[in-house]
Amino acid sequence: RSLLRKRSEILSKVLKEYKWEVLPPSGGLFLVAAPKSYFGKEVSFEYRGVSKTYVLDSTNFYEVFFFSTGVLINGSEWTGIPDYCRFVLSVSEEDFQKGVDAIKSFSKIIGN
Repeated sequence: RSLLRKRSEILSKVLKEYKWEVLPPSGGLFLVAAPKSYFGKEVSFEYRGVSKTYVLDSTNFYEVFFFSTGVLINGSEWTGIPDYCRFVLSVSEEDFQKGVDAIKSFSKIIGN
């Protein structure tokens, strides 16, 4: 539990720093947050040799995040809360750090 709490604190801090709306965690394996400040922004990147361009919204955000960072987060169909994504806290240390780094790098791609 202490590891999950520590990860929740770290992830919450990083998400807030990069303008995500974080729901207060109440323990457990997940953290829920919304990237609302990213919606409406255009992002272009190359994935497997194909250029892709998206205007971010709640229906495509998690897909764009995955294709541009390689890190999978769950969209609102998993949370049941419109616009909110779900992060899994019970992953390996390496995967957790990769996720934190992905949030930072994605924000730089978007300019947010």
